[in-house]
Amino acid sequence: MAADLRFLHPNLLKRQLSRNAERAPNRKRRQFLCDVPYSEIVNGVLRAFLPLLSACAHDAAEYQHHFCGRNLRGERDDAMRLTIHARHFGRIRDLEGEWVRLHLKVDDAHGPLKIRSLMQFRGVPELGWIRCRGAAQTDTESVQRAQGLRAELEDVVDAWLDWIGDEFEYEFQHADPMSL
Repeated sequence: MAADLRFLHPNLLKRQLSRNAERAPNRKRRQFLCDVPYSEIVNGVLRAFLPLLSACAHDAAEYQHHFCGRNLRGERDDAMRLTIHARHFGRIRDLEGEWVRLHLKVDDAHGPLKIRSLMQFRGVPELGWIRCRGAAQTDTESVQRAQGLRAELEDVVDAWLDWIGDEFEYEFQHADPMSL
């Protein structure tokens, strides 16, 4: 028995096909979290962590960003927050230099979310590691170090932002598909 497709709204079909194509492995990742460009968040992370990464001091720093999304109850939540903690870790055996460990935390309006198993399931690293650079001696060296740090932070933070966007994206559902 074939389904009657006369009542299928073409916009719903188009949107579903587009969403499936967007989630394909080779797709170009969206670069926004609730209309905030990833680059703006990465810039905030860089501003928050650059002193720690430059000084290699036994210290910690934190970056927070509020966003809208779907909480674990499936409800729209405008009070969600991502927090990235950075803490000087020191030397790691068999690796050169001093290291800073980055850790992601996500909260909704009800409190902290247990995201560890969700991240593991999706293959997203729970921790990020960045090597301290120490203070730059020249302006050129300072620019080069900032560019290197930015690239390393983008690798870590973009993976987390992509995961947050996939895991907590809130998609508005219309009650009446024919009202589109």
